[in-house]
Amino acid sequence: MGGLTSILYIRRNNELSRTSVTEQENGKPKRYSVVAQVGATAGKGFETDVTYRPLPGLELVAGYSYTDIHVAAAKETPVTKLLNQTKGATLNWVPRKQFFTYGNYDFQRGALRNLSLNYSLSYRDAMYYNVAQSLSFPAETQLDLGAAYRLPAGFGIAVQVRNVLNAKNYTSELNGTQLFPNEPTNALVTLSYKL
Repeated sequence: MGGLTSILYIRRNNELSRTSVTEQENGKPKRYSVVAQVGATAGKGFETDVTYRPLPGLELVAGYSYTDIHVAAAKETPVTKLLNQTKGATLNWVPRKQFFTYGNYDFQRGALRNLSLNYSLSYRDAMYYNVAQSLSFPAETQLDLGAAYRLPAGFGIAVQVRNVLNAKNYTSELNGTQLFPNEPTNALVTLSYKL
């Protein structure tokens, strides 16, 4: 059994923040990109993970992290008001809590000797995806399951079923207007060969 824990505190000065603004001009929408120096940000938190191997061929890993990143100092200007960059405001794209667990079992004997099974389960807390904190992604849980089999002569086959729970969420955004959804439940079959 082994584990690791780390504690962090990070402060960044002269931080830049970006957003886009749409205004009406002559009855038509006009979009602006705004980049501004907003002051300083500070982050604190911790991460921990543990690995456990209770039986030959069985490995279990779990981890948890907590992160609090916010504006530590900001001069009040029209731009910082627009960006909601006031002291204490939470930064976007940073979930506070995250958890993961992973397991793998390689059968050691018998007819299943060359078979291995695995899973991964992850949780991500809700997080803002725009600096104004008016839009957020909900919390997300994702489960993946897999199996692999070693064939004779160095060949292998593996099947991975991703997003078993069919969690509907977004993995990223572009300019605050385009959201990219995560993949629905899908399977990946891999054939391999070892020299």
